[in-house]
Amino acid sequence: MATKNHEASSADWHKYRAGFQKIKQEIQQEQITYKASKEDFEKLVATAKRLHPAAVKVKDAEKDKNMHRDRENNLQAKYNLAAAEANTADELVADSQKQEEKACAGFGVPPLPHTTAAKAALAAKAAFDARAKAAMPKCASCFSCNSCQFCATCTPTGNLLCGALTILPPQCGTGWKHPIEWLNYGRGKQNDRGRGIVGHYWRPLDIMTTFPQPVTITGVETDWRGSSYEVQKSLDGGKTWMTVGTATGSATFPPFTTSVARFKIQKQSGSGMHMQFVGAVHR
Repeated sequence: MATKNHEASSADWHKYRAGFQKIKQEIQQEQITYKASKEDFEKLVATAKRLHPAAVKVKDAEKDKNMHRDRENNLQAKYNLAAAEANTADELVADSQKQEEKACAGFGVPPLPHTTAAKAALAAKAAFDARAKAAMPKCASCFSCNSCQFCATCTPTGNLLCGALTILPPQCGTGWKHPIEWLNYGRGKQNDRGRGIVGHYWRPLDIMTTFPQPVTITGVETDWRGSSYEVQKSLDGGKTWMTVGTATGSATFPPFTTSVARFKIQKQSGSGMHMQFVGAVHR
């Protein structure tokens, strides 16, 4: 359906654009001079009056075409992630069954038959464990669970979204070389009070979050009260980016679904900040 809508809106855009170009050509072909009759001038004015409504149709059709294109790309990205997750889950289930068979063989008894429901439950658990492991902070100094939806040490509840954090070039790191995971709430050494991060020598920060599976982002939670920051999304894994909006402090944005998003923070001061996407995980 998304592909058909994109194709239909693209066809409308081409049709309206062709109509606009035709009116422009009619105007350009008018060889009007000061000797032209009143009827010739009136004909030229009438043709010119058709140009703006035609341009509005082209703009509206282009907006509709881009919306359906983004929706199609978003659905394709979700499908690709779901397919990869299903393959991983199948592999994990197969490994679990082999371990069970090996353990049962040691006692001389056959393994219990796996029902469809049991296999589905095992696959769901294996998939979640794999996502949680992938999203776990890589810093050994992190100490407390931040009730995020991907943390392997807590139940997937709440609305703080957690994923793999990456500082994008040309930025070179964080102040005092603090782990980038300190950007999330509840992260940091106990004697450091989990004070967050700043850019190296307070330089700009450009931080990408890669989620283990699609999420719907509805806003940003932050204790930063300085200059504005920019939120961007990507529908192709970080190859191209689109600006969602800018804000100062915690903010809400029109909901969007993605597996990759980023913060761009320019001017900074102080000793650190926390900043984390808010939303829901697609399960």
